Amino acid sequence: MRKNQIAGLLSALLFAFFMISCGGEESKTDNEQVNDEAVTDEAVTDEEVTDEEVTDEAIDEAADEDIVVVLEYPEITATSNKRGDIAQNLEFYDETDKKHQLAEWYRTNDKSTKLLWLVFSTYDCKYCNIEKKEIPKLYKPDYIKRGLRVVLVMNGLLAGPQINLEPAKVANLKKYNLTAYGETADYSAYGYLRTQTQFNKFINTGYPVNVFIDTRTMEILDYFEGWAEAGDTTVTEKYDKFIDFMLDNI
Repeated sequence: MRKNQIAGLLSALLFAFFMISCGGEESKTDNEQVNDEAVTDEAVTDEEVTDEEVTDEAIDEAADEDIVVVLEYPEITATSNKRGDIAQNLEFYDETDKKHQLAEWYRTNDKSTKLLWLVFSTYDCKYCNIEKKEIPKLYKPDYIKRGLRVVLVMNGLLAGPQINLEPAKVANLKKYNLTAYGETADYSAYGYLRTQTQFNKFINTGYPVNVFIDTRTMEILDYFEGWAEAGDTTVTEKYDKFIDFMLDNI
């Protein structure tokens, strides 16, 4: 009987030891699972952040390419070379080779602009060069405050643009104008054309081409080609009154 009691006691002790050992293993397994899950979450989080960063970089790179966000713009007419036409949503490039479009100044997209003065010019046109000296006289701080914007688009030499040279040429022109004429030569944009397709809708006979646009509708309010001789203030005086009137009435 005594032997049986001892044997029973030993069996109970062994069973208790076995249960404790198994419980420890289970706890260890649970901890390992928790740690594995934590590592997995961190790995996934890192991957997600990396993917987002790559995506952002891709977007930034794309923004540096010839990609323009499509802005709202009214339906255009077949031409843009007479009063009443709706101006083509012209695309041009600035001195940094960033692409622009007229839609940037459409009232729906830009509440501050009321009257847009679009000028097409060249570097070797006599009257273009006279006009470039006259524009700052009409781009007065008061008119700027009231909503006048000037966009000067260069079309290279009379023979057409030289794409590889245009950005530097536009940059030099802008620098010169800002030095010579100060604040009033800081136009909304200086740019150049890479193609003639859209521009052909704007021109009739020759340079410079002047297009005054009501930014509420992008309708052409006035259109004319050419400029006065040096010293002749006829055109400057006429358009000074025109700009003043339009800024009060559109």
